[in-house]
Amino acid sequence: MEYGPIKYKDGIPLINKRKTVSILANRLFLDAMKEVVNHAKGELLDVGCGESPFYPLFLQRINSYVKTDILTSPVKPDIYSEIIALPFKAESFDTILCTHVLEHVFEPFCAFNEMKRVLRCGGVIIIGTPLIYWIHEAPVDYFRYTRYFYLKVAKIYDFEILYLKEIGGIMNVLVDMLSKGIILVSLKGKYLNFLKHISFLVQDIGWVIDKAFKKDFATTIINLGYVVAFRKR
Repeated sequence: MEYGPIKYKDGIPLINKRKTVSILANRLFLDAMKEVVNHAKGELLDVGCGESPFYPLFLQRINSYVKTDILTSPVKPDIYSEIIALPFKAESFDTILCTHVLEHVFEPFCAFNEMKRVLRCGGVIIIGTPLIYWIHEAPVDYFRYTRYFYLKVAKIYDFEILYLKEIGGIMNVLVDMLSKGIILVSLKGKYLNFLKHISFLVQDIGWVIDKAFKKDFATTIINLGYVVAFRKR
């Protein structure tokens, strides 16, 4: 997902609408990141950092923030590197941030091997991935991950699960799909551009609905994605 710089007003994350049309999904992911930020500490590595949208959230929790990304990154990182071949010594970091990266990695277990290698014992990996979400950054959009994938990863790598949360539920998924449909129709002609604003309005309504109805009966089987925090034992 493309966030762009993040600002907050009255506790609501303001998403840069020039960077993304997924306003609702990004708001929900950001809410979860605000909950999981408390697990961050020490030296942080942001893999696949993009525009480093979460830097303001983590700044007060950490000592240093190192950004890595691939050569096609829209913004120059501190170091160019692939997540499957991180150029750092073993146990170099206390926190690893990996948000909306793993769906674009064709060898996800190589990525987990590397993240575990450069993470210190007691360190934390924070991950965010989409589930029911449109194809993005094609043609390098390969996978979608479920709760059961992360439970299996925790078992394979002997990670302690600190946080595992579904993002959104069936109502949010329906709103997101409807808004995306409106966006796609708006692309059919230059006179339909006004539909984009209708899409944003639909997502604003979805945000209000989400806040009004905290419990969604189908969240565990129909959702927009996951935010996870693992601790290395």
